[in-house]
Amino acid sequence: PVSRIGKALAWSPLPLSVAEARRFLPAGPALSVPSRVAATSGELLASMRAVHVRFAARTVLSIDRLDFREGESVGLMGRNGAGKTTLLRVLAGLVRPTAGTGDGLTSVDARVRYRDIAFVPQDPAATLFKSTLEAEIQDVLDGTGRGGTVDEALAEWNLDRFRHSDHRDLSVGERQRAALAALLAGRPRLILLDEPTRGMDAETRQLLLRNLKQRRGQGACVVLASHDVELMASCAERVILLAEGEVILDGPVRSVLTGSTTFSTQANKLFGGDVLTPE
Repeated sequence: PVSRIGKALAWSPLPLSVAEARRFLPAGPALSVPSRVAATSGELLASMRAVHVRFAARTVLSIDRLDFREGESVGLMGRNGAGKTTLLRVLAGLVRPTAGTGDGLTSVDARVRYRDIAFVPQDPAATLFKSTLEAEIQDVLDGTGRGGTVDEALAEWNLDRFRHSDHRDLSVGERQRAALAALLAGRPRLILLDEPTRGMDAETRQLLLRNLKQRRGQGACVVLASHDVELMASCAERVILLAEGEVILDGPVRSVLTGSTTFSTQANKLFGGDVLTPE
């Protein structure tokens, strides 16, 4: 991000870190930018009420109340072991809470849940089993009963030329896109992503952001867990910060990701105020 800012402002030599970029800044107050307009919240898709999850004798998740609605983009952040993955798996119906209730999609029967919820794990390529990408996508569509076609899924992730390829013949990045094309095929209403940009190149990252924005425009709720602060600043409107299985902060992205030494973007470290991204 600081290099993109440097290119836009013709800084030379081009800074490669926040420390280098600070040499180009004039003295003065922090920048202020217009607030991002949040999308209008739609129908309640899933909720958690007094949810507790215990593994052995340890409580790994303790949630008082969380709601997730149509058109939202929600980021889950926190250190390793904070409970991000467990929260996603509870929403997906893959982990049963030790105590508490879930309403919305998490309380419906399995057939509806598989149709309306898409969960993409940290290693999405590990979910590929069929002999061709076409077969992978068709298997998901048949198994979930979602609307949509193989052609649409391939086009969305720029994978048309790999229709008849075995996933083992693809590169790591291509397998990542193949898994996303399969798992998100059709129109799931609740999209759950666990560290979606791990090992992802810049071009695929932009494709992911574009596709998630389009899905939200179609009414889907996107919930993604990540350590990638820049990703959250680019696509999340709301951020939930977890620590030791509990919600520490839950609010608009601009209020959660500014003023923190740990969870702030390069642009914010550089300019301060409520700046989040180069844009």
